[in-house]
Amino acid sequence: MQTILSKILLSVFAVEHSATVSRKHRSCGLILSEHHGRHIPRELQRARFVVWYSQFDDCAYGITNRLPNVTGAGNWRVYGSIFRRSKQADNGIQNTGVFSMRDNYSIGSKRFIEAGGTNNPSPTVIQGNTIVDTTESNSISIRNQGPILLYDNVIRSLSSIVPRPKVFIGAFSNSDGIAVGNTFSVPAAIEVNGSLTEIDTSVVSPGTIGSIEPSLPPTEPNLERAVIEVPSVHPRL
Repeated sequence: MQTILSKILLSVFAVEHSATVSRKHRSCGLILSEHHGRHIPRELQRARFVVWYSQFDDCAYGITNRLPNVTGAGNWRVYGSIFRRSKQADNGIQNTGVFSMRDNYSIGSKRFIEAGGTNNPSPTVIQGNTIVDTTESNSISIRNQGPILLYDNVIRSLSSIVPRPKVFIGAFSNSDGIAVGNTFSVPAAIEVNGSLTEIDTSVVSPGTIGSIEPSLPPTEPNLERAVIEVPSVHPRL
């Protein structure tokens, strides 16, 4: 298993990370923030991270841009990854941007997504995730304007959690949520402070939602591709 750095400071453009990652860190697995460009490898100063097939164990946050004393912002896409027992959230968002979480598996975390309060938009796609037994009542708590597209997710909630577990979407003013084809183990599981379009939601017994963890594919082979240096056209690159 490969291990990612506990702190990678990024902003927004184009870098792809594809690996099987096991990360045990009391702070987080991956921090995204530009931090005013200080102490960042030149090639990562403007980067959008895409995380594939990674594993995050016992982190405070699996992936985040909201830690104290870290300025700037970064956004990400995370696909086909496994989150286990995150103490705060698998995905922790403060600074808004465009996000997507697709085909991930989460078990025993406090929340799958925790997004802090702001009246800024943050288009987010949450698709095909299996979220099992979060320890907080809101498995997904998004306190920005969205719009949030939530579809084909399966969420099993602990029966011991009070109040009733649900997905919450709501900024200080109106937010927008679209939910299509999701499956929950509790009724009336989506609450939006604003506009909600909900289609084809299923409510099933918790026992019908299994907790079998998917297997991650093996680490991609190193194909020894050539690295081509590109001259900088900006003083910060």
